[in-house]
Formats: sequence, C-alpha cells, structure tokens
Amino acid sequence: MYQTTSMSGLRKDTPFRPTCVNSGDKLKRQFRSLDASLFNPKPATVFSDDIHDEFVGSDFKKTFLHGHTFTANPVACSAAIASLDLYEKDKTFEKISKINDVHKNFLTLLSKTSKISKIRVLGSIAAFDLNYPEIKYGSDGIEILKKLFMKKGLLLRPIGKTIYIMPPFCIDINILEECYKKIYEVLSMNKLNKILGS
Repeated sequence: MYQTTSMSGLRKDTPFRPTCVNSGDKLKRQFRSLDASLFNPKPATVFSDDIHDEFVGSDFKKTFLHGHTFTANPVACSAAIASLDLYEKDKTFEKISKINDVHKNFLTLLSKTSKISKIRVLGSIAAFDLNYPEIKYGSDGIEILKKLFMKKGLLLRPIGKTIYIMPPFCIDINILEECYKKIYEVLSMNKLNKILGS
C-alpha cells in the first residue's frame, strides 16, 4: 500500500472515494504460521461516515457488538508503530517520490521511441504495455524478452503484454536510471521485430 506515496494507499488524483478501506491483511498473514491462540492480529477497517452512522445510536439492534473484539492487538500495534517510525526515520515517502519522478521521466522518453502504450505510474510502481501482437500470455515472445532483459542484467518478467517495475524503496536512483536505460536498449533494438517474429 505504501508504494503509492500515500499512507492509505488511495490515489489523491481521482474523484473515487471508497466507502471501506482494509489496511491490515498483510500483517494478519504474517502471523498465520504462529500459534493462533497466542497471536491473532486483525486488520484495521475504516468506513465512510455513511456506513459508520448505521451502527451509531441508542437502538441496541444497530450496535456493532463485536467491534471491540478486533481492536488493539498489542503485537500488531507494536509492529505498526515500529513500521511508521521507520518510514519517518528513513524518509521513505521522499524516496518513493524520487522513484516516481524517474518512472515518469523515463517512461515519457520510452514512449516516444518504443512500441509501448498504457503507461501508468503510481508511487514506486510503474507499468506499461508492449504493442507487439506476438507478445501474450504463454507466448514465445515473452520468453524471448525475458532472456533479452536477463542478458542486460535485468530480472523483468512481462505479464502478458504488461511490463511492471516495482523497485525497493532503498534503490539508488542511479541504479534505477540504469535499469531504464537497459529497458530502452532492449525495446529499441533494430532487430526486435524480427527476433519476436513480427
């Protein structure tokens, strides 16, 4: 969720406003291998005012009786606080913003010289589609592209026509820029159409 530059994972540039946001499933999954009687953290769920108001009032039938059951697990709270402290200490959102800028700059350049479309960037996540008819799920074209990227030292795996880039927050910006230069080198090869069988 934090890869989107927002603590809530929600996009600020769209009019979409969800009525419900669940923000703790990942933490819950971390504890499944432990003794459930000792640790059972629950995800946090946040509702819009409209939904919240349905459970507020003096009428017993409207009461959300088990709301307290799922709150304030000490292990989950400690982990969440430690995680938030790290985000502040490591200036994580500044790093995500720099990654976002690199994505946008290089994908703009790449779109002018390569056969790509549907460019999308959100925080540290970037994706684009390849405009080659022979590249689809399970095709030889995907395997060929994977090998071409691997020869350049990149572990990129197209999912169907989509290539996504999701670097770790700690990546050196120079390394990310170098990755994009290598992506450019592969996608701008003169023989790429021939190699892919176009």
